[in-house]
Amino acid sequence: MRRVVIFYERLLSGGGAERVAIMEARFLAKECYARLLTFEIDENTLSYLQNDPSELVVKLDAPRGIAPTSLVNRFRTGVHRVLSLRRQLRETSPNIVVGSVWGGWLELYLATRFTGIPYILHMHGTTFWFSNDLPAVIKYSVLHKPSFDSIRNSVTGHLEFIPRKNPTGVSRVELELLAFLDYLAVRSAKAVMVLSHHMKWEVLKLYNVRAIVVPITAISPRTTNGLRDIRADLGIGNSKIILSVSRLDKRKRIDLLIRAFERLSRESEGLILVIGGKGPDQERLARLVGELGLKDKIRFTGFIADEELADYYGACDVFAYPGWADFAITIYEALAMNRRVVCSSELELDQFAKSTGLILQADPTIDKFANGLRQALAKEVEIRVDPNGPNWNNYLETVRLICERFSTQ
Repeated sequence: MRRVVIFYERLLSGGGAERVAIMEARFLAKECYARLLTFEIDENTLSYLQNDPSELVVKLDAPRGIAPTSLVNRFRTGVHRVLSLRRQLRETSPNIVVGSVWGGWLELYLATRFTGIPYILHMHGTTFWFSNDLPAVIKYSVLHKPSFDSIRNSVTGHLEFIPRKNPTGVSRVELELLAFLDYLAVRSAKAVMVLSHHMKWEVLKLYNVRAIVVPITAISPRTTNGLRDIRADLGIGNSKIILSVSRLDKRKRIDLLIRAFERLSRESEGLILVIGGKGPDQERLARLVGELGLKDKIRFTGFIADEELADYYGACDVFAYPGWADFAITIYEALAMNRRVVCSSELELDQFAKSTGLILQADPTIDKFANGLRQALAKEVEIRVDPNGPNWNNYLETVRLICERFSTQ
């Protein structure tokens, strides 16, 4: 494998999936020519690069001045992007392309037709793990009707966030065309990688494809030496800290965490909730904090850069992740800092996470999550996470071997 390309359609929001794509590109670049192709990237995501982004990231030409408000404009935009990606792939001539995150696969499928360039897909979620932006409406297609109910009923969050009927105004013709192209894109991949066994099951139900489970089982422990004094910076003092770090959108259920925290704050004066991240739900969450009278007990920090995360993990007493997900990098980072964790019962935990004795799962309801936080705050930390356990390099090396296996020589 001499040349590899990772394609991530839009590197925005600086979330976990964006971070994984950049980590993979950086790791692969140590052994071969590697590039990360994207149509958009923001400054938060750039913080994960840790060096000159021009050495690794190639920003593809995206159409300008075309508002994708109609079917015709979306078609024009799509054609432009496919041709732009195709030109770059022909110029790079990679042995393998890794298509990362659901949504850009249609462009990758069309751009690689008749080029002989193979690709694999890295699924962080099927259509059922995304709300109702345009590509994700394919869950309502005739193609996926046989598996719709069984998948929707399999996860609490699917029932909570995915309506039974299509709530969008997307035309039936466009919906079915997108679903058909998506099906072809997945079926044409040399391999599909997923992070959990539940995701493997969903891929099998939707596409009749057997995915390879490659979980990020643990993150290398970070040193506690030289950490910034977050308590002093935020004026917290000796209060106990519950920390949340995620993109602020509704699927992360930060509103549930705030309401659960409100119940705990009635029982104890010495509690502070620190919420890291930014996103479209930020204003609504800020209003909720005001309505509950918690402005003096909840701190919004905005986006936390990768190099600052250890400071926050080191300062907290409990890390909270109530979000709708089957996997989350942040809970493993908190574990690596020997911090107690309370997460949604939807998350699929590996044996490493269970063996730490630091993690507690709770159903994503206000009562049960509040109770989980209450138990975690009362528990003494006795187990130190093994620094020689699974880490980033284990995961990245597995990805490299899969790329090598399916690449052209």
